[in-house]
Amino acid sequence: MRTFFLMIFCSVTIFAKNPLIPDYATLQYAGNIGLMGIGSGYQFFDDSLQVGVIYGYLPESIGGVLAHSLSLKTTYIPWHIDLGRKLLFSPFMIGITMIHNLGNHFFLIQPNRYPDGYYRQTALHFAPFTGMKLIWNKKILPYLSGVELYFEVGSIDYYLRDYLISKTEEGYLSLSDIINVAMGCRFYF
Repeated sequence: MRTFFLMIFCSVTIFAKNPLIPDYATLQYAGNIGLMGIGSGYQFFDDSLQVGVIYGYLPESIGGVLAHSLSLKTTYIPWHIDLGRKLLFSPFMIGITMIHNLGNHFFLIQPNRYPDGYYRQTALHFAPFTGMKLIWNKKILPYLSGVELYFEVGSIDYYLRDYLISKTEEGYLSLSDIINVAMGCRFYF
């Protein structure tokens, strides 16, 4: 996992316009990162690729256990539609988020207190998603060059695995059991 983060760091250093200042800040609601998330990131290749880090928080009152996460989110945006008045619409984007759940309730290697193979690891997950976004490219404040609203639909690796297995065996899971929705906004600098 350290190697993965080192590769991202090297990419940002080489390709980012200014590696010390992110291109955007993100606020996200839901989407398997927690109830709320906050982060920042960079854009590459004429703004068609976004790579960001998000800290997520899920309170115990909602999730049953207090949870914190650190996520690496990569989004590919193949095209935009110019709606005029500095509005851009992206009807399709696709990406994957690597989510690392933090805390004593999550583990990469199963603790010795459980029999071998009793639980799968709970700390690291991959969450593919697709979605759309609307960008307003207007200089709002001296340091804010635009605002984006986005909507995503996705799932988590083990939900998808269990869904596929259930389709061939018992059929106990439906798509509504494994799909999640995220909404968020980005503030561009």
